[in-house]
Amino acid sequence: MVTTSFDPNATTAVVTDVEVTGRRPYLDWAAVVAGAVIATAMSLLLTMFGSSVGLFVASPWSENGISAESIGIIAAIWFAFTYIYSIGMGAYFTGRMRARMSGFKSDETGFRDGANGLVVWALSLIIGACLAAIIGSSVANLATKTALSAARSTAEIVAPVADDAGDALWREFAPESPANQTQQPPAGQPATTTQTGPSRAQREEVMRILREGLINGEIKEEDRTYLARLIQSKTGLTLEQAEQRVRSTVTGAIDRAKSVVEAARKGAAFAGFWASLVLLLSGVAAWWAASLGGSHRDEQTLAT
Repeated sequence: MVTTSFDPNATTAVVTDVEVTGRRPYLDWAAVVAGAVIATAMSLLLTMFGSSVGLFVASPWSENGISAESIGIIAAIWFAFTYIYSIGMGAYFTGRMRARMSGFKSDETGFRDGANGLVVWALSLIIGACLAAIIGSSVANLATKTALSAARSTAEIVAPVADDAGDALWREFAPESPANQTQQPPAGQPATTTQTGPSRAQREEVMRILREGLINGEIKEEDRTYLARLIQSKTGLTLEQAEQRVRSTVTGAIDRAKSVVEAARKGAAFAGFWASLVLLLSGVAAWWAASLGGSHRDEQTLAT
C-alpha cells in the first residue's frame, strides 16, 4: 500500500510510506545479489589489506621478524574475521534493502529476512569459489584433492628431503680414491690432482631412486646395493663403509619424510576443519545480520 499526501502548491505527490501487501516471493533477488556483491568486494578488500600487512611484517630470514608459524596463525584468524565480517555486512544490507511487507507476523518477517541473508552467504560462497578457480587462489587448496594431485603433493613435500639425502651420499670424497689420484707432471711443473665426481646423469639417477623410495616409504634392497657400489666407486670408501653410509642416510631420510608428510597431512586436515567452521559461523552471521537489517528497516519505515 502506498500512502501519499498532496501539496496544493506542488504539482507532484509526496510518498510518505511504502508497504508491500499480498503474496510476495520469499526471496528478493535484487537485494540478495546486491548483498552478495557487497560481501565479495569487502572480502577482497580485507584479504588484500591483510596480505599487504603480512608481507610487510614477514621476513625471509628465520631470525628476523615474526616466525612463519605465528604468521600462519594470524593469517588463519584474519581469514576467519574477513569472511565472517564480509558476509555479515552483505547480509545486513540485503535485509535492510528488502521490501517491507505488511500482513505478516514479526517472526515470519524475521525468518524471511534471515533466509535472504542465508542466500547471500551461499551466493557469495559460489562467487568466491569461482574467483578462486579463475585466479588460482590458495583457498582452492582447502578443497579435497584427487588421488593424482595427492600423489604430486607428496612428491613435492619429500623432494627437499631427497635432495638433502643425495647431497649426504656424495659428501666427503676420500683423497685415496682412484678418482682423486695425484698425477705426476713433467719435470719442472707442479703436481695436480684430478677429481672426477659423479656425473650429472649419475646424480639424477640417485635422486630418482631416493624420491621414489621416500614416496613409497622404503627403498628396495637392490637399489640400496646399487647406491652403495656407486658411492664406493666415486668416494674411495670401502664397500662396507659405502653400505653403512647408504643405510644411515636412507633410514634418516625415510624417517624425516614420514614426519614431514604426516605434519602436512595434519595441517591440511586442520585447515579443512577450520575452513568448515568459518563457513558455518559465516552462515550464522548472515542469518543474524539479515534479520537485524530487516528489523532496522521496519523500525525506520514504520517511523516515517
